[in-house]
Amino acid sequence: MGGYRTAREIIEGHAVSAAERDGRVTLEPDVVALGGEEAIAALEREEAPREGAPDAARVMLFAGDCRGGGSARLAVRARLQATTFGFQLVHPAAGCGPPVLTERGLAGPGTLTAALGLPGGEACGDGSLAWPVGPECLPDLLERGVFEAEVPDVHRVECGGELGPGVNGVDVGLYVAAQFGAGGARGALLEFGGAVVEAVCTGGHSGIADAVNLCGPVMVLCAPGTRPAAYDAYYEYDFTNLVLQCAAGSDSRSDIAPLAEVTGSHVHRVVVGPAASAADIRDAARFMRGKRVHPDVQLWVSPASRQVHFEALAREDLTALIDAGASVLPSCTLPWAEELASGDGAVAVTGACAFEVCRERGVEAYYVNAYAAAAAALAGELCDPTPVCEKL
Repeated sequence: MGGYRTAREIIEGHAVSAAERDGRVTLEPDVVALGGEEAIAALEREEAPREGAPDAARVMLFAGDCRGGGSARLAVRARLQATTFGFQLVHPAAGCGPPVLTERGLAGPGTLTAALGLPGGEACGDGSLAWPVGPECLPDLLERGVFEAEVPDVHRVECGGELGPGVNGVDVGLYVAAQFGAGGARGALLEFGGAVVEAVCTGGHSGIADAVNLCGPVMVLCAPGTRPAAYDAYYEYDFTNLVLQCAAGSDSRSDIAPLAEVTGSHVHRVVVGPAASAADIRDAARFMRGKRVHPDVQLWVSPASRQVHFEALAREDLTALIDAGASVLPSCTLPWAEELASGDGAVAVTGACAFEVCRERGVEAYYVNAYAAAAAALAGELCDPTPVCEKL
C-alpha cells in the first residue's frame, strides 16, 4: 500500500479508463466488502462465480449487521454464501468493516473498497475510500471485479490549529457536521486534511469520519499530509479554540452544540462504542482508572474488532474499565439495543451507529467523545472533563 492520497488521486488510480463519461466512471476496487441483509439477499440471487472471476480472497463477507439484532439469522445465510462463492467470512463478533479490512491488510492509505451493506458504515479513518454500491453493481463486481459509479463532488475540509485538552476527532467531526447542517453534505465526498488531521492518531481520524456522517456525506476520507487539489468546494477551519461538542437527539432530529450547553443532563447508560477504537478505549481508561462508575449508570465498552480488544487488554485499559464497573461487549455489537425504549432514560455514546439506533427507538441520546462519556459514567450526568484532561 502507498501513502495517503486525495480523493481524486484514489479515484484516478482505480479508474479502468482515464476519462469519466457523463460524470460516471468504471472503478476497480482493491477489495469488495459485503454485509447485512441487503448484501446477503443480493448474493442469494446470483449464480456461483465463473472461471476467471475476481480473486475471491479479496471479497469479505460480514455475517453481522451491527444494528442490534438479526446477527444469528444472518450468520447462517452468510456462511452458506461464503462457502458457495469462496469468500472470506467475518463472524459478527470479529468486528465491523473498516477496522477488520485494515487489520487484514486489505485496506489502508490510498486503497478503494466497494462496500455493500458494510457493517459499521463507510466511515474510514485509515486513509482508504469505502465507496458504497448498490445490489445492481454486484454482478459486475463478481464477474469482472469492477463497478460503475457516479463521481460525487469533493469538498475539501482543511483543519488548522491545535486541539486543546480533551478535544479530539469526534469534536472536529461534530463541529464540521454542525457547519454543514443536517443533510447539508448529502451526496458529497468530504476530504479532511490539515495540521489537526496530521496531529491526531488513526483513532482520531475514525472519530472525525464517524461524527461528520451526521451531515449526510456519501463518503468521508481522511488524507493527512496531502495538499488540497482537484476539489469542487473548499472549507478551512482553525480548531485552536474548539471546545468539546455534543450531538443531542431523539426520534428523527438531532442538534449539535458545545457540550457546555447540555451539562447537567442525566444519563442512565453510557456506551464507549460500538466500534470503539483503541484510542477511545485508552482515553476512557485513563480518565476512569482508580474510580467507580456512578451507581445509577450502566457502562458498556464495545471494541471495534478482536485485535482492538486484545490490544486494550495488553495495555490493561480494559482491565481498568472493568475495575471501574464497565461491562465489555463482543466486538462492534449492539446486543443492548433491543432493550432500549423511549422513557428508559438518556444514553451517552461515542459512536454514530449507537446514536442512530437510539434515535430510531425514540431514546434520548448524546453523542460525545470518549473523555466526555467517561466523565458522564462517573457523574451520572453530562459534565466537562477538561479539568481532568488537563492533568492527564
